[in-house]
Amino acid sequence: IPAGVAGWLPAISCLIRRVVERFGRKASLDGQKASVSQSLLWGDAIMFVYQRDPGEVKCFSMAWGEKTDEPIPWNHLSLYNRAGFCALNLQSGQEYLRLDYHEDGRLIGSLCGVRFDDQFVSGYSAGFGGIDMVRDPEELARLPAMISAFCRHLSALGVRQMRIRCKPEGYSTNETMLHFVLLNAGFSILECSLNAHLPVDAYISPEMYIQKLASPPRRCLKHGLKENFVLRVAESLEEWSTGYAVLESNRAQKGRRLSLTLDYIMRLRQIFPKNIALFLLTHEESVIAAALVYDVTRRCSQVMYWGDAQHALSHSPMNVLAYRLVEQALGQGGRLLDLGATTPQGNPGVLRFKQSVAARVGLRFTLQHDLHG
Repeated sequence: IPAGVAGWLPAISCLIRRVVERFGRKASLDGQKASVSQSLLWGDAIMFVYQRDPGEVKCFSMAWGEKTDEPIPWNHLSLYNRAGFCALNLQSGQEYLRLDYHEDGRLIGSLCGVRFDDQFVSGYSAGFGGIDMVRDPEELARLPAMISAFCRHLSALGVRQMRIRCKPEGYSTNETMLHFVLLNAGFSILECSLNAHLPVDAYISPEMYIQKLASPPRRCLKHGLKENFVLRVAESLEEWSTGYAVLESNRAQKGRRLSLTLDYIMRLRQIFPKNIALFLLTHEESVIAAALVYDVTRRCSQVMYWGDAQHALSHSPMNVLAYRLVEQALGQGGRLLDLGATTPQGNPGVLRFKQSVAARVGLRFTLQHDLHG
């Protein structure tokens, strides 16, 4: 061996040893011991999921009728997982729970929901709840231990069955990874819906949104933009009542009723004034369409209700309303506008309209797990 090369042999040997230690079965992840918990076969490739040493779960609870300050931090929680939202829907004998999972000295994620009897539901009285992560994206390696810790803690509280109404896929890059880990942890699919959303962060400008439309809806929108339509936010109770009446009339024309009363919406708005908004689309000063929008997370909003009524226009103003909502979301730095779910029993025409205004379609799961099965 040449003398110049021989001098590097100890360093090369040390480097090889460290590589073997780093990627071997007894690898250390971020200074903590890890073990291979399961191997999952995807085609010809095997991916190993590492199970970390358990972290710590801190629990906050609030019983029906109890007034307790929500613990900090809460800015990573979605609206439907906040204590104030759940408290508004609690009934006698029910309890709001928030489980915070900490690892490496920081908060990783939270599971919030309502416990009653031996049941726990995340997304109680809401379309979804799900697990709220602090970082987006979080490391996949941290998720199995977090899910395991949540299950152990709820089991110790006497919960036999967990039900998690997961967020739709577009809300964060964590959602698909959470589905993956939950399903491999023994959760099963109880319900599966199609969820439509507008990817606001994919549009640099409102004009780019127009370019994404197919030809017929684009022509319809351009025709509507020539009309004297104005979008404004309802402020007074009278404006809220007017907008709600339009939505009510829209549902009545289809033989349906609104599930949320105006009184309930106003009480929710009193708790979360910055998260609840009613947009009014006017034509020649008359309200002809409305949209009730919840800011569910910091950059994701959900259209709870929208519709048009009480006008004699030759064309529906809904394309214009969709455009103005995208314009509004862009102006506020939004990344997603959720248009809601379509169940197997739902109206296919509603989904077709959402797709016509450039909505993307993904899956929304409700997962269930028997902790004592």
